[in-house]
Amino acid sequence: METKTLKNLQVLVILALLDVRSVHLVQLDLKDSKTNWELQGQAARFICTDSTETVVLGPNTLPPHTSFIQIENCGKLEIESRLLNHLSNVNNITVRSVDKVIINADIFDAKGSEGSSFSLNTVELHNIRDLQIRRYAFRGTEIKGRFYLGEVQMAAVVPMALSFDYVHEFSVFASKFDRLSMWAIKITRCGEFNILGMTHFASMAAHAIKVKCEKFSLAYNWFGNIHDSAFEVEYVLSDIQGNTFNSLGGNPFLDLKPIPPESGKKQLTGFVFRENKFISDPVLPFGSLAMPTFDKLHKEDAYIDIDNNQFPCECDAVGWLLAYGQHGYNSKSIAEIAKEKGTGSLNFIRQVYLTSGKCLKCVHSECRSSDERLLEYAANSIIVDEGVLRCGSGVVIKNYDSTSAEPDLIILPKSWKHSKNETTANDLTTPKTSTSSYRKTPNPTSSGNQIELDPSVYNMQQGNMAATVQLNTSILTLLLIAIVTNI
Repeated sequence: METKTLKNLQVLVILALLDVRSVHLVQLDLKDSKTNWELQGQAARFICTDSTETVVLGPNTLPPHTSFIQIENCGKLEIESRLLNHLSNVNNITVRSVDKVIINADIFDAKGSEGSSFSLNTVELHNIRDLQIRRYAFRGTEIKGRFYLGEVQMAAVVPMALSFDYVHEFSVFASKFDRLSMWAIKITRCGEFNILGMTHFASMAAHAIKVKCEKFSLAYNWFGNIHDSAFEVEYVLSDIQGNTFNSLGGNPFLDLKPIPPESGKKQLTGFVFRENKFISDPVLPFGSLAMPTFDKLHKEDAYIDIDNNQFPCECDAVGWLLAYGQHGYNSKSIAEIAKEKGTGSLNFIRQVYLTSGKCLKCVHSECRSSDERLLEYAANSIIVDEGVLRCGSGVVIKNYDSTSAEPDLIILPKSWKHSKNETTANDLTTPKTSTSSYRKTPNPTSSGNQIELDPSVYNMQQGNMAATVQLNTSILTLLLIAIVTNI
C-alpha cells in the first residue's frame, strides 16, 4: 500500500513539474476491474479494453462539472434518461466503435428544469452497428454545433426519435436505416441539414423528415420505397443530387417548400435537382414527381439547376411522363395534384423531362446508362392513335383528364327496364339488383318511374306482420298475469 502511494506521489510531482493537470481514475462498478473512466479536468473518457463490455451512462455516473464525454470500443452503451439534468455543463458527447447504443427517452427532462431547454455543442456517433433511439430522446435540447451520425445502422427510427428544437448542423454520412416512421426526424429550426455518402433508406413513411432549414442537402444516397410528402421541408437553398430513388410509393416532393432568408441576412436561395436516378420499380406512379411549391421560387434571384436526371427507357413504366413531356397529356390532372399548395408541378415536371439525361438500363438492382436519351426514346415509342396515346407495346396510356370522374369509380343509380334482356349504359357500372320481388309499371303522368310491390310479396309480408302482432300480444298477456300474481 505504501509503495502504491509513493508511486502516485511521484506521478503527481512529475505532472506538476511539466505543468500538466493530474489524471484522476474513477472506478466504475463493472465486472471487469480493468475498465475505468479517465477524468482529466472536465473531460471524461471511457476506452473499453474488451469489445463485449457494457457501459451505462446515467445521472450519477460522472461528476457534475463534466463537459466532455468520450466512449470508444465497447460492446454496449446505454444512455439513461435525465442524464443532462445532472451534468449541466456537458458540451460534447462522442461515441465511437460501439456495437450497440441505446439512447433512452428524455436524456434532458425539461419538466425538472422549469421548462427550459438544454444546449449542447456537439453530439457525434461513429461506427455503431445497432443504434436505438427512443421516442423523445432529445426533446428540449438544442445543438449549437453539429449533430453527426457516421456509419451507423438503425432498424427503425420511431416518431420523434430525432426531434430537436434547434440544430446548427445535422449531418448523416454513409449510414443505413431500415424504416423512418412519420416525424422520425423533426427539427423546428436548423442551419444545415445534410444526408450524404450513400446513406441507405429502405422505407420512408409520409412526413418522415419534417425540418425547417436554411440549407437542405440530399446527395448520393439510396432510397427504397418512399411515400407521400416523405420530405416535409422548408428551405432557403435545397440541393438534391446524385440520389437513387428505387420506388416511389406516392408523391414524396409535395411538401418541399422554399422560404425567404431571415430578414437582413444575405444568403443564396435556390433549388438544385440534378443527376438523380429514378429506377421506377415496378412503375413510376402517375404524378409522383409533382412539386406544387416550385412556383414559390423567385426566378429572378434564385439559383435553379435542374439537369441530367435519369429514367428507364420503358414506356410501360414511365408512360405518363413521356406522354406529358411530348404532348402535354394529362396536364389538367397533374395540375390538380395538391393545387392548394401551389401551381408549380407542371413547370417542374416539364423541366425535369426536357433536361433529362440518358436512359437507364436496369437488371434487377443494377443500373447503367445507355446511349439513348429519354427524349429520343419518347419520340419513337409514343404512338398517337385517333387521339389515344399508346406505348409501342400496345399499352394505352391512361387519359386522366377525360376520366377524372370515371363511372367505374362511382356507384350510379340503376335504371329500370321493362324486360330482363333490356340493357342500359349504367348496367356496366352498377351492381346487379334482383327484380324477382319487384315490378315496374309506367306512369303516364310522370317522367320518372314508380315501383310497386308484387302482390304475392305483399300478401306474404302482411301474413308475417299479423303473426308478429299475435305473438307480441301473447307475451304481454303472460307478463300481466305474472305481475298480478306477485301482487
